[in-house]
Amino acid sequence: AVEEIQLQPHNKQGTIKYIKYGTSTGMCTGYCFHEATIDSVNTIKVNNSIPPDKNYPSKTDTSGTTSTQWDILTGSVQINSFFEIPKKVGSPGVGYEVFEWIEINYSGKSHKVTFDSTGSEEYEGLKNLSKQLKQITGF
Repeated sequence: AVEEIQLQPHNKQGTIKYIKYGTSTGMCTGYCFHEATIDSVNTIKVNNSIPPDKNYPSKTDTSGTTSTQWDILTGSVQINSFFEIPKKVGSPGVGYEVFEWIEINYSGKSHKVTFDSTGSEEYEGLKNLSKQLKQITGF
């Protein structure tokens, strides 16, 4: 009976289906758009040019997500804090500055936050997660 009581709250909690992380710039030449979709099994990275350029065709790379990587990422997520962050933080996409985004699908509900270089420091729900995503994706 003790195990059942302990397991019930865990089973009622939601689960993170995937985390997307990306970077882009307003204007550049070459591969300016980088996005990774990470779940408990795979990490799929996409690199594109903006605007599309035949000299820089879209590149996709798929690799496995280790259980350690997934545990670190999901452990870095403060789900309630993240879903309370506005969809835009700072002035992402203005000028030539690099901007980033993180999207989390939690139990079928998605929330995407786009932020400029100062955005991840403003919110605890972004700070650690952003650092972990940069390490895992290399963006």
